[in-house]
Amino acid sequence: MAKIGRNDPCPCGSGRKHKHCCRRNELEAESRRQERLAAPARALDWLMETYRAEVHAAFDQLYFGLLDEEEEAHLGELPAGLKEMIQINSGEWLVAQAWLTLRDGKMARASELILGPGGPLFTVEERAYLEELAARPLGLYEVRDSKPGEGILLKNMLDKSQPQLWVEERLGSERLVRWDVVGARLIFVDGRCQLSGCVYHFDPEAGVEVRKSILKLLSDSSPQAKWDSEIANLVFVAGTIIGFWLSLLAAPRQTPKLVDAGTGDPLMLVTDHYEVLDWDRLAEALESQADVEGDRKDGWTRFVDVDVETRRSLLAINIGKKSGRIEPFARTLRLADEGRSWLERIAGDALRFLIREITDPGSSRALEDRARRRAPEAIRLPHGETQRIYERLYKDWADKPIPALGDVSPRKAVRSRTGQAKVVELLKQYEASELRRARRDGEDPVDFGFLWREIGLDRDAALIS
Repeated sequence: MAKIGRNDPCPCGSGRKHKHCCRRNELEAESRRQERLAAPARALDWLMETYRAEVHAAFDQLYFGLLDEEEEAHLGELPAGLKEMIQINSGEWLVAQAWLTLRDGKMARASELILGPGGPLFTVEERAYLEELAARPLGLYEVRDSKPGEGILLKNMLDKSQPQLWVEERLGSERLVRWDVVGARLIFVDGRCQLSGCVYHFDPEAGVEVRKSILKLLSDSSPQAKWDSEIANLVFVAGTIIGFWLSLLAAPRQTPKLVDAGTGDPLMLVTDHYEVLDWDRLAEALESQADVEGDRKDGWTRFVDVDVETRRSLLAINIGKKSGRIEPFARTLRLADEGRSWLERIAGDALRFLIREITDPGSSRALEDRARRRAPEAIRLPHGETQRIYERLYKDWADKPIPALGDVSPRKAVRSRTGQAKVVELLKQYEASELRRARRDGEDPVDFGFLWREIGLDRDAALIS
């Protein structure tokens, strides 16, 4: 879209120049926005200058109070971006909802000190914004949709009766993906819903645990506390969200390892590419093997029997997208190496090896093949190929026992309400992880709809209403 000049006709059709019409409104709106954003920082500076000891005590006892010395040390080792997020979140907590113990032993809410007599002078815009911050509680929300650069669709996880809310959020929408969970304060400015600035980000699994903890605390609390919304939010909701988030950040960094359920080996998506020099000889060699099924039209699969009723795929020999090619696929490096050795032994010179692609499903980055016969640069998977790989990888997923489901298969788990809820959360984890990978790598995400359909779940109907 061509940039509109200051002296060009305003696109709204008023007939006036852009600088005297909508452009002026845009500049005024941006000026008000900058004024609002500066208010919390000014309030925080005033608190630190006027109530320094009380502020430090509030941070130490209330915000970071659940962490031990070792966990606090881990926070000091975090990357600069996460340290900045802690500073933003803790600063807004102080200005919006913290209570300070004053020198005379009395308790006072920081926002009342800021906005009350003796507080700093604010413009009308700044004061209105600080009042809005103080009036809006921290809540827990599930991301139902995310449009990078525009906003996110949020669902209140603690109150099912609340409708979904579209939140204008340019920066947050770049990082958050569907099924992520956020602790956030929703504010309304100029009639539009926005995030205040603090964001407590959880993956789907952690978000469910936060929700369970909050609901349990609320159910176990006294009747008086249940009906006191301010106490409930400060003690149960905000405290749990903040405590969980800091504990996750303070935990020692661990890289999750995905393993193949059948072999226990590290999970890798390995695709070899071969040129077929003699299709008849290849087909004859494969179809003479007792453990191979398939044909030249649909490809072949080599199986191994696990028990009387169960067998597992060792190597899927897919027909290549390019003419005269096959693409054997395996789930681990060991299976791929064994499959390659077996295939080249039985096929002989009917094949010519071209290249191997290795994709780590945890990072989805192409790895260099240590056994390549040729050494071209690592290539990006063609459009749609990642989808095909995942569908092959998860071909038997519905009927395999999964530890996260209590060593029950997804197809069996969905027969009970509790099991179905666990399967839904597991699928959300898959989808959120894939959306992050695809956004990071600039690719279209894999659609896990085939897994929902395989076990007879309607994705939309299965959501928290």
